[in-house]
Parts: sequence; C-alpha cells; structure tokens
Amino acid sequence: MSARRTELPVLEPGLGTLTAAVAPKTGRHLEAAVRRSLRPLWITAVLVPLLAFAGGAWWVWQQTEAQTRARLVRTVEMLHAQAQRAFETQDALLTAVQMRSAGMSWEEIAASRELDAFLRALVESAGWISALGLIAPDGRLVQITTAPFPPVVAANFSDRDFVRVHRGEIVNGKASFIGETVAGRVGGRIVVPLGRARLGADGMPDGGVIWATFQPADFARFFASIIETPRDTVMLVRRDGSVLARHPNTDPPFGQRLPPDSAAMRAVADAVAYARVGFATGPSSFEAAPERIYAA
Repeated sequence: MSARRTELPVLEPGLGTLTAAVAPKTGRHLEAAVRRSLRPLWITAVLVPLLAFAGGAWWVWQQTEAQTRARLVRTVEMLHAQAQRAFETQDALLTAVQMRSAGMSWEEIAASRELDAFLRALVESAGWISALGLIAPDGRLVQITTAPFPPVVAANFSDRDFVRVHRGEIVNGKASFIGETVAGRVGGRIVVPLGRARLGADGMPDGGVIWATFQPADFARFFASIIETPRDTVMLVRRDGSVLARHPNTDPPFGQRLPPDSAAMRAVADAVAYARVGFATGPSSFEAAPERIYAA
C-alpha cells in the first residue's frame, strides 16, 4: 500500500508535466495541419489567378508584338516600293539626259538652250524630282533647271560627295550615287542629290556628272500619310547610316548618321543579309524615347 502511495505523487506530476508539454505540441500540429489543408485553397485562390494573369499577359504581348511586326512589314514594303519608284524615276531621267547630251562637248552643253529646255520639260513631267543639271569636270555648274539659262553660279561643286565619287572611283560608269542631304547652292533648298557619271564618246566617264535632286520634305509628307500611329517614326537612310529624310521632320538631317550598332542599322543589316524585312529592338538614336521595334 505504501508503495502505491509513493508512486502516485511521482506519477501524477509526471503525467501533468507530460500533458502540459504535449498540449502545445499538439496545438502546433493542428495549426500545421490546417495550413496544409488550406494550402491548396491558397494555391487555387492566389497562384492560379496570378499564373493565369501572367499567361494571359504573355499571350496578349505576343499577339501585340506579332500585330506590330505585321504592321511594320506592310509599312516598310510600301516605303520600299515608293522609294524605289522615286529613285528609278530619277535614274531614268539621268539616262535620258545622257542620251540627249551624247556626243556634245562641255562647251556645247553649257551653251545649249535646247538642252536647257529638254531638262526643264523632264522635271515638269516627272514627280519626286526638284531639279536636273550637269556639272563639268572642273566642278562648274553648266546646266540647272532651278536657275535662268545660262546659270551664273560662282560656287564650285567639286567638294560634293556625289561629284567626288565619280572621278575615277567607280567600277561601273553607269552606277548612280545618292549623296548626303545638303542645302542647295542654287536657291538654298534642302535637297538630296542623285548623281551619275556622264559618259564621253568612248563610253567611259569623262569627269562630269549628270545629277538630279529631290526634297526630303516630299518624302516626309509621304511618310506622314502612311503611318498608322502618331508615335511611328520613319527614316530614309543610306547603307552607311546617313539620314536622307525623316518623319517627324523636326530638323533638316544635315550630317545625321546612325551609329552602326544602332537598332535601326541592325535592322538594315538584317534586311540586307536575309533579303527580307529585317527587325531589331533598341532605343532611338535621335530622341529620348523608350525601346522601339525597328524594321527595314
């Protein structure tokens, strides 16, 4: 009997201690169990909508980018077609001037009222052209449709890039060269020249140049007529990055040249390499604007 009485005080505190210790542990297990049971609900209520939103946003972005690229392809193809027509027209006029002046000396060219009338008739009948003229081998302007005949222009044109390139620096004498945007020395208009070496009686370049000009503003107006959003930017550039015309036409593009690593020029390189519309993404080279998608 005494042994039993001795055990009870030892057992009861032990049992109480055990119960007190187990009760908190049992409570934590219950809380964890509740959390585990609710976790699928949290995943369903929070994660799944977030994933659905992310997936939906990604799908919308993909669709938007695809639509943007398709729109850019349409715009670039229209721009290519228009620019090609404009330059082909100018090139055809240069060919006509070459044929009309064939066999004439530069003294005869400078004195010919008939040739002057012929040049003026060509300009009147053609679009996308602001002037036609001839520059003698010494750089003198001997014919020009934007000044009375005979032109009295003291300036020499030997420094123009479309003149320098035709002084024995081309392989094909029939090749045309698009010059940089300049302020015209006759009339002061902003123009882009297109020059071709005049061929002598032997069929070789004789040092003179037949040239035509167009105004960047004409291209800029066309660019403005085909863009689909006010945020679109359109540029006409040479392979070396020289900007010939631009919309929005905020400033004359004198000396503006796109860096070779710019997004626009990377798009040009992509187009040249794969003979299709090329794309690149990057910031604008001329304005503080977010990243743009460029097509060329």
